[in-house]
Amino acid sequence: MLVALIVGLVMWGAYSLLGGVSTNFSTAFGITAHAFLTGLVSSPLFILILFLKPFGTADLENPLAANLAAILPEDSAKWLFALCKSVDIFTFWTLILLAIGFAAVNPQKLKGAKPFTIAFSVWAINVLCRVGWAFIFS
Repeated sequence: MLVALIVGLVMWGAYSLLGGVSTNFSTAFGITAHAFLTGLVSSPLFILILFLKPFGTADLENPLAANLAAILPEDSAKWLFALCKSVDIFTFWTLILLAIGFAAVNPQKLKGAKPFTIAFSVWAINVLCRVGWAFIFS
């Protein structure tokens, strides 16, 4: 819930500043909370994998293998693992839902690819920070 609150605040600011969308925080938080419902698919899959794999063999850092980090060898650099872990099916699904939600709030100002550009730009800045952090401390 705290993550949805923070993401909602960041997206509200990004769409207000970059997209010119004039909405209130409760609407932005509602869009974010609905976009995070992709967890209703990923969480049961995670639990299912924990039950199907033998005890101690599940990779808790990358349990679903729905990202590019699943194909990396185990001795890969931490920054590369952080980068590849960010390219995830469920993350892209959430970003697409965020863009659709904010585009529905003000369709006159957010036409075409603009809502998707804003959502993916905020995500890219987050990925850059996470990869830089992993690079510094690896």
